Amino acid sequence: MTDSADTQWKVLVLPANPADISHDALQAEVDKIRSGMATGDKALEFLVPDMPEMSVANLEELLLREKPQILHFSGIGQAAEDTSRRITMDYHDEASGIYLANEGKQLAENAELGAFFSRLGNAGLSLECLFLSACHVAEQAYAILGPIPLIIGTPSTISTSGAIKFAKLVYSSLNSGKAYRDAFQYARVFIQSPHLTKRVPTFFLTRSAGAEQVTVARTSARARLYISYMRDEPSDAQLASSLFSYFQQAGYTVLNAQPSNSLEPDWAKRIDGDIQQADFIIALLSEKSVKSEMVQEEVKIAHRTGESASGRPAILPVKLDNTVRYVYPLDKYLAHLSWAAWTPGGDVASLGDILVQAINDGALPFSRSQEEHLQSSFVNIDPAPPVRTFPPEVPGGAMLVDSPYYVERESDTATMRIVEQETATINLRQGVTIHIKAPRQMGKSSLLRRVVARASHWGKKTVFMDFQQFGPRVLEDAETFYYQFCAWLTDELDLDDRLDEFWNPRRGLNQRCTRYLQKYVLKEIGGPLLLAIDEADALLGCDFTSDFFGMLRSWHNNRDRLPWKHLDLLLVISTAPYLLIENKNQSPFNVGETIELRDFNLQELENLNQRYGQIFQAQELNELHELLSGQPYLTRKAFYLVSEGRVSTAELFSQRRPEEGPFADHLRYHYYRIHNHSALMGAMEQIILHNKCDDTDLFFRLRAAGLVKRDANNKVVPRCRLYEYYFSDRLK
Repeated sequence: MTDSADTQWKVLVLPANPADISHDALQAEVDKIRSGMATGDKALEFLVPDMPEMSVANLEELLLREKPQILHFSGIGQAAEDTSRRITMDYHDEASGIYLANEGKQLAENAELGAFFSRLGNAGLSLECLFLSACHVAEQAYAILGPIPLIIGTPSTISTSGAIKFAKLVYSSLNSGKAYRDAFQYARVFIQSPHLTKRVPTFFLTRSAGAEQVTVARTSARARLYISYMRDEPSDAQLASSLFSYFQQAGYTVLNAQPSNSLEPDWAKRIDGDIQQADFIIALLSEKSVKSEMVQEEVKIAHRTGESASGRPAILPVKLDNTVRYVYPLDKYLAHLSWAAWTPGGDVASLGDILVQAINDGALPFSRSQEEHLQSSFVNIDPAPPVRTFPPEVPGGAMLVDSPYYVERESDTATMRIVEQETATINLRQGVTIHIKAPRQMGKSSLLRRVVARASHWGKKTVFMDFQQFGPRVLEDAETFYYQFCAWLTDELDLDDRLDEFWNPRRGLNQRCTRYLQKYVLKEIGGPLLLAIDEADALLGCDFTSDFFGMLRSWHNNRDRLPWKHLDLLLVISTAPYLLIENKNQSPFNVGETIELRDFNLQELENLNQRYGQIFQAQELNELHELLSGQPYLTRKAFYLVSEGRVSTAELFSQRRPEEGPFADHLRYHYYRIHNHSALMGAMEQIILHNKCDDTDLFFRLRAAGLVKRDANNKVVPRCRLYEYYFSDRLK
């Protein structure tokens, strides 16, 4: 907002459709928006006129008389409490939008709206902003955008509570002196909570820049494209090659039409540059590619680049089978997007035509038949059968809690025993803090999910949080993070949201969060609660990291009294604890129980081999353990590839060119992750050549990535022979 601080700003609030909302209901909505709004630099005055008839003449007279800075249309009556519908930019209900025609009983024509607001401008009305709350329709908004410089909106598919929350946050920010764009971004981050799998777009349109939103605006036929696919999967690579040809013949620039060769020294940098230049990323998603580390990384880069670059590149998912389900982390980037479907052997030109239309429209068309069930239900865990009677699992991500291929280690038994003891002694319980520590791809998340499932089966209330689901904007602002942390907790426990009641700005963030748990959440559930936090070290580098973990330590220390003795904390990290919080007296990682995961030993490999139906001979198991050192992810992948007949044991153990072998995707991912960090590359070279690492921090970072370890003689060595072969070749 641009005027002096002593100016009173008028917000004129009207129903988008008078038939859907009464004057009293509209006033109640405004009261909710204003509740708790602190006095700021701007005094916002909300006007809710009683207009029996919403005719063009009546509205014109009202606007010229009141001269508001902001005109707010509410479509709450159109808003959907059922948020199960998946929405894209171009989808809207036929009934949503602004009603002006026929005394407010019919939707206004786009040209009529544009002419109406142009006429008001010529008459001297200077509206700064049009707020379309739960009634944004793209066609109407673009017709109005000429006469009005700025539009903020949400569609009718947002829930009533979501629409009110978004409006409240926007107006609170404006009232404190923030600019419109900053207020919009602040509100958008708050309502895009990481636990929501069904999301709706928010819109910020300006006369000069057009739309900035979840999906991108329309683009020309010369768009730059990048096709993400799993290079090691022949059918995926064949489709990608056909699409390269199709788009090039259609006049598009395909940035990776000549895919980067992992033997080239700058191949990883080329991937970064191509994605950042692209207007659209076409992600080819098969049952195997959704678990490809490189495909996941490329989609993540595209998502983050798009968040910071006005929606570019947009992601166009293509499912190579309609039954393909997204796995983490792809689900958090793609779950709210529509997709194109293609059946292997189908017509590539038809798929290309669909994608060209999507490029022109800015998004793939929405189909009401597209439904997904992304979350796997926790079920009781039964022992695995001694022989293979289940189809093999594609490795990648956390395993299902009832997977017959899950091999329990000593760490599983120890963790379950601790949680079970606390459950069995519920009347004497003091709560427990457990931290599971291990490098990447050791099975931490799989163990955590099994513990949560078992605790739930025992009757405990459980909350599972994955901190990687907090986006970069959330992690940049402490208040946003703490608020979303509490909102997520509330949602998982199916409690009423009372955050605004406890979110007193006069208190510190740790105090607000602690009071919310102590005074409301723990009292409300009235029994044991297991709070399980996966990827807790996602907070590494945040300004509030020490404060947050210090708060968790204070919860641990409070267990001598109710309600804190009901709280169990289970934290999963890869990073050395001192990198997260230096003060040992405030750290939650040096109290309670520490569970360290280790690689599979030979006996556990024999157990897994039995579950797969003895596909490896005894000598081959020894060779497998020598090559991979029992690294859980690579071991699972080896069993999967051999059991499916995709590689022979001879091919598996031949590592003359590991960058082209069965683990190529995994190895390329690791090299891609460290290639831009000269210090890490130098440390890796020192470890391979001299079995030492002079920089402790670099050692911990490489160990957290799962690339190195200390051997029995305390020497620093590559995690397994496979890594030694690959990086020795790369560092030549």
